[in-house]
Amino acid sequence: MKFTPSIKIFQNCYQFFIYLAIFLPIFISCQNPAMQIKNEKKFKTEIPHSAFSHIRISRDILPAGCPDQEDKPGCLELIKKLPVVENNAIGSGIIMDYKGNRFILTAAHVCSPKTINSTVHQGFKINLRTVSEIKLILQDGSVHLTKIKKLHRGYDLCMLEFPEHKSKSIQGIHMSPYPPKRGDEVYNIAAPLGITGKNLTLIYRGFYSGNHDNWFYYTIPAKPGSSGSAILNDRYQLVGTINVAVNNLETLGLGTGWHQIKNFLDN
Repeated sequence: MKFTPSIKIFQNCYQFFIYLAIFLPIFISCQNPAMQIKNEKKFKTEIPHSAFSHIRISRDILPAGCPDQEDKPGCLELIKKLPVVENNAIGSGIIMDYKGNRFILTAAHVCSPKTINSTVHQGFKINLRTVSEIKLILQDGSVHLTKIKKLHRGYDLCMLEFPEHKSKSIQGIHMSPYPPKRGDEVYNIAAPLGITGKNLTLIYRGFYSGNHDNWFYYTIPAKPGSSGSAILNDRYQLVGTINVAVNNLETLGLGTGWHQIKNFLDN
């Protein structure tokens, strides 16, 4: 009889561990998902097609006068007869939010094509003047005039002003915190040949294939009009842009890389 209290203590401990073995896994399985959801970083879960912007450049090239020449009156008479030459361009861009700033990112050769300052016609050297207008066509169909905020021809990158009154209605994309690795799946939002419109956005999927001579290769179809379009990772963050279409190889696009864009945005 003197051993009865010890036996009861043993029985009570045994029952406690049985209950613990039954209910602890249930408690853990219920708590862990909630903790994971609470601590998990939030990323976009769908392709941000509404952040795409189609870019149209209207350029008028006008005769602007004659340099000092022997027959200046003849040159001036010729200028009066010369027509205004229209030189239009199209491209793609993406709305970005970066360090509290909102803007459109595209290619430098899209927003600021190289200009011709002079030409020779009928033996006269004629100075030329270019008047440009840059328009943004957003995915809701609205059209907005814009200006260049920043330009880097070496990186072939351009930052355009974003209309302030549209800032709250459209969510921009963010820069990826790290560059892509070779073989990573990537996405592209573009308007090749100007194919886009309200509720119409062309979306492509491919792979980042590496870089050579400061060109970054993406197995993404590209055509004129794709220039400046965004390359996104699987979390739909910016990792590059398409700037060049390769003739006779429509499944390859070349452009800028993560480091170039980061330097452009930070400096």
